[in-house]
Amino acid sequence: MLRPPVYPVVLTKANWDLNKGTMGKAPNELGIGPAITAAQSDFNKIDWKAAASVDDLTLNSYNDIQIRQLLDKLRLARQSVRDCINDLQTLRNTATTVVNNYERAVTFTQAQIEHVRKIKAAAIEFTRTLATYTFENELTIARRRYGGSRLPAYKFKGFLSHADWHPRYMPFAKKEFREDQYQFLIDTVCTQQGQLPQNGDQVWTKYIKDNDANILAALKAKLDSMKDILGNPPGPRRQEVVDAWKAAHDNALTMFGDTLSRFVKTLDFKSADNNFLLHPDLQGGVGV
Repeated sequence: MLRPPVYPVVLTKANWDLNKGTMGKAPNELGIGPAITAAQSDFNKIDWKAAASVDDLTLNSYNDIQIRQLLDKLRLARQSVRDCINDLQTLRNTATTVVNNYERAVTFTQAQIEHVRKIKAAAIEFTRTLATYTFENELTIARRRYGGSRLPAYKFKGFLSHADWHPRYMPFAKKEFREDQYQFLIDTVCTQQGQLPQNGDQVWTKYIKDNDANILAALKAKLDSMKDILGNPPGPRRQEVVDAWKAAHDNALTMFGDTLSRFVKTLDFKSADNNFLLHPDLQGGVGV
């Protein structure tokens, strides 16, 4: 969980008002007052609750709108951090100028100058601290969750079109179905592009001969009748073989059609193993 840093007391307007003395009567408070006010104001705009939301146990139940709202809040928080850092850098530079201009003069007391030095040091140190709060990890988690919310609408056929996604579904397939039923889809997904399965005779032996791979009997019978040419069909029959394989693939696919919504609920959105959810096809319209 992202724990917000403690804002330094010396960088608050209240503390400045207690210690500015006659500097407060100088034009624009020598720039110190406005810079402190800006930094504290932008720090207070940082939505730390949004960062905590990615650890919420209900994150898996967020709908598409809720995830978009969370992403917007996290981006605003990230921007507020950047704005605060810019303010702190301005404050550091302003404090440096004040010290350089007045440390040997009698315009202000040494206690006042020393307080400005403390402001400069605190601004430098807190800039380093705040720079570690990028919100990138929280945004990535929320983006994975957004990708998960869009995955069911992508349909299982679309899911299969990404070979690098296949392994992520295998643990779920082993629990919900038989591993070979899912593997059959993977080995015949090329039929979606009008291609023959590689080593079609071996695919038949592995999934069809003594195991129907969850396809209709008529489709199995069709493949059985062509078992001698499945690996290397003659030209005139190639399309017939492709069509038979595709029919079997499409039929097996119906078993998995509505499972992606259940699959998404098993995913750990904090894990980089699920970075496939960051694919542009699943991130349309949300940016980074």
